[in-house]
Amino acid sequence: MPFDFLKPKPKSTVTRYPTDFLLGDLLVKAGLVSQQQLDEAVKLAGSKNVHVGQMLINFRYISPRDLQAAVDAQSMLRDRTIDQHLAAGCLKIACKTGMTFAEVVRDQHAGTGEGSSNKLGELLSEAGLVTKEQLAKSMGRSQATGLPLGRILVLNGALPETILTMALEIQVRIRDGMMSREEAINALRTAGGGEEGTDQQHHVDETLRMSLMQPRKKGVRLGELMVMAGLLNETDVMNALELGLVNNQQIGQVLVEQGYVSDELLGAALELQRRID
Repeated sequence: MPFDFLKPKPKSTVTRYPTDFLLGDLLVKAGLVSQQQLDEAVKLAGSKNVHVGQMLINFRYISPRDLQAAVDAQSMLRDRTIDQHLAAGCLKIACKTGMTFAEVVRDQHAGTGEGSSNKLGELLSEAGLVTKEQLAKSMGRSQATGLPLGRILVLNGALPETILTMALEIQVRIRDGMMSREEAINALRTAGGGEEGTDQQHHVDETLRMSLMQPRKKGVRLGELMVMAGLLNETDVMNALELGLVNNQQIGQVLVEQGYVSDELLGAALELQRRID
């Protein structure tokens, strides 16, 4: 599976998320380390070629559990599940109590109806398709490499490619109001209910299959058009779709930001798509 989705290309830029919040800044905002301690760790981390988080652990300013909580907090920030103020507050509680960051967030949202989100990792976890350990490991690797979480889960062998494709499709349908969250989780449970190669795996619930066969829109999708033209492969399109879902962006915008297509090519593709429609 190619790792070059985020490889810079001519006139490309590395993805910058509007909710980017460096781990060190988050730890300072939560009151877990001082700015002076962070500056010291940053300076030495650069000279020793290690991550700042590891240097903070070496100095015993934070524990490995604290660092994992901070990684989880930043992941939720990037997914726009929480804001910076809530992230810092929940991180402080998690590190003091020993609870996981996700557990603290759920407690904070208890009774408000805001505890659940439609992000990929949470949907897969609730459907029983990935374990908490697999999700935490993959989220950490995603944070380190910049690759989307779904792609990391596939590369780690935690999730089949076919299930990721279906999960992203379902996620889009939730966003577009074509599926409820409960229907989505039930659909994912059904899809992952059988062992690979069995009839159950290859013949997913008929209602689900028929639902997913119905196009979200008429005509050809932009990603499909790019693949048919030989400009992208299916993995590129899936990664762009996942990044778009995380950042609430259209897939075309993601493809331009990643340097896979130019503004001019995107405009031509959209015009062609309009004519097909």
